[in-house]
Amino acid sequence: MIRQITCERMFTELKSKVSWNWHAGKNGGNHLITAEPTGQGTVGVVGHMNFIHPFQIQVLGQVEFEYLGKLNQAEQDQTLEQLFSDSLAAVVVAASQTVPERLTSICDAKQIALFTCAASSPHVIDIIRLFLSRALAESTTMHGVFLDVLEIGVLITGASAIGKSELALELIS
Repeated sequence: MIRQITCERMFTELKSKVSWNWHAGKNGGNHLITAEPTGQGTVGVVGHMNFIHPFQIQVLGQVEFEYLGKLNQAEQDQTLEQLFSDSLAAVVVAASQTVPERLTSICDAKQIALFTCAASSPHVIDIIRLFLSRALAESTTMHGVFLDVLEIGVLITGASAIGKSELALELIS
């Protein structure tokens, strides 16, 4: 089963921690952020602007905008267009950077969520990675009783209502 979460849910659940705003791409909330199939967790999901191995969530901070500022207008437009890969789910402009009008219009046209915040880009990346590592983590549900026997952990598993708790009580006594 593919583990995934929508941009809208991520935005809502992290709003109090990141204090961000949904700046553009209002129709991009249904884009899915998926766990890395390689088992690397959220390492390849969120990060600073990267064109070689594009992230699903691209974060633009002070350094990225300094780079863009050194480019002429045609190169800036080309670079921003290149940012939008097939796997892109959202763009985050961090560190209270001014959002270029071109970026806003591309996000609206391609329906990619564009979030803005005052926090530094490394801080935003850390918060998103931690959230996604929990939200996209593999999980297994099973019936069981966990107990401490002479400082050794013991897990008794089995079907529902077959006497695991009674067995645990007997083991302790």
